[in-house]
Amino acid sequence: MKIGKILGSLAIVSALANFAYANTGKFTGKLKLAHALKGKHNGYDSTTGSVYYLNLGYKTKRVNGFSFKISAYTVGDTSFTKTGDDEKVAKGMFMGKGTTDASAIESKQDFQDIYIDYKNNFIKARAGHFELNTPMTKNATSTVPDLYEGLVLSTNKLLKKTTVTAGYITRMAYGARAISEWGKISEKKGNAGSIKVNSTDEEEPTIASTSLTLPSAMLPIRRGEFTNFGIIGGAEKNIGGLAIAGLINKSFKNTTIQAWDYYAQDVANMVYVDFIKKYKLQKNIKAMIGAQFLTQKIEGLSGTPTLFGAKAGIKYKNLMLTLAYNKSNDKQIMNTWGGDPAYTSSKYSRNAYRPDVKAYKIIAKYKPTKKLLLIATSAKYSKSSLAKTQKDATESDFAIKYKINKKLKLAISRIFRTSEFDGLNGKDKTQDYTSMSFVWKF
Repeated sequence: MKIGKILGSLAIVSALANFAYANTGKFTGKLKLAHALKGKHNGYDSTTGSVYYLNLGYKTKRVNGFSFKISAYTVGDTSFTKTGDDEKVAKGMFMGKGTTDASAIESKQDFQDIYIDYKNNFIKARAGHFELNTPMTKNATSTVPDLYEGLVLSTNKLLKKTTVTAGYITRMAYGARAISEWGKISEKKGNAGSIKVNSTDEEEPTIASTSLTLPSAMLPIRRGEFTNFGIIGGAEKNIGGLAIAGLINKSFKNTTIQAWDYYAQDVANMVYVDFIKKYKLQKNIKAMIGAQFLTQKIEGLSGTPTLFGAKAGIKYKNLMLTLAYNKSNDKQIMNTWGGDPAYTSSKYSRNAYRPDVKAYKIIAKYKPTKKLLLIATSAKYSKSSLAKTQKDATESDFAIKYKINKKLKLAISRIFRTSEFDGLNGKDKTQDYTSMSFVWKF
């Protein structure tokens, strides 16, 4: 992409910057550059992708309890993405079409945050469209995040040491990473930020527990478009929305317990519960234990999918080690709203949501200096009961994160992954993917 086109695509946000500097309030900005350094040329792993993402916004000062925020983004190719026949674009960086040619890296500009906040001594409220930080809606993002439109209320005055949250979300817009979640991370099985579906690819195995198919209106190219939850959830019709209720309790010392319910009529009812308890064993030694449980009732499907998880960790000075475990029953977990709370999830693997899976993960974090963080993880997922699985799946991730200052961060990561469908029809479904990113918040 020529520099002139990049500058032209910033027109949608330039007015926000001028308005912010001319009025009281807070100007916000984020620039991210990400670049794929390496990938396997096997038709499965991503081999190329170089993206810029810029968000500029303005938030007013609070007046009589009210404040307002608006932000807009632009995202596109830095001009270093390759589109040759032997290249596979890392489509989850961009917001273009779900192809491996130049249409995948088309630039896009749109509004990101448009919401009103209200706060008093009793309640906090937010209305508009925004990111939503709850277990089944908060997810890893590459550039443009998943966005939600509706109303969310919270208060810590109703119950002692408890935050109560209630929300009604009318629509959702999948972000940039959603196409990777549907196509690669879930391998078109509907368990990674997509709907309850059979595969649309005849060469891919299907989920035996459902006859539902992917509505043509919800193909993964529709990232960035606010869509009714009935369509997103596979009901193939518009519904009222997604109702959310949550409790976060800290009554016990060093313990956090949370419980959440997500209900969308004619789609599903999901309940998620977890707890984390921290211990201080000695001066330089701390420990942690946790457990989680997810259960669902999905319209149109028989049975009740469940997921159990446990984890334990210990920290000695600047070294942290964590062991995690998940176990699913014989039904497919639907992971539709963009969230990913499973303890054993990795950057490209969420196999714990598949039927009949035992998953294990070890995480090591070492911080030799205040600015440098080293992370190594290794996960193994037993072969699920999906049709045509070939072997246990694995993923090992290695990352170096360097905090240049409070606003600048640099990261380099490498991922080794083997799919449980590796070898099916003679296909090599493994990854050896290296990428780097630079983030500047201002």
